Amino acid sequence: VHLTLGWRSEGKSLEGSLCCHGTQGTLQVDCWGGWKIETGNGCEQRSCFDEGTSIAERALVGMTSALKEFVAAIRESRRPDPSPDESLVSQQLIEQAYLLGKS
Repeated sequence: VHLTLGWRSEGKSLEGSLCCHGTQGTLQVDCWGGWKIETGNGCEQRSCFDEGTSIAERALVGMTSALKEFVAAIRESRRPDPSPDESLVSQQLIEQAYLLGKS
């Protein structure tokens, strides 16, 4: 599997993408747009937001959803999904990507 990460560059708009290339196909995820999967059987793609939605509105959707999940986990006496440990791993990966981008 080959992973390609994209992130914000100095002085540019907020961007983020992930691309996974595997033996059975490719998955492309644009955090502000949607996703696209290409396999030998064809292509499927979906948009995550309504057209015309601003980046700020899209970020608010993500933050609101994360907070709702956290509150629901507390009320239901369960661990949130993703778990704090999984979130920490994700954050460490993002920080490493930023460090690599500066070198």
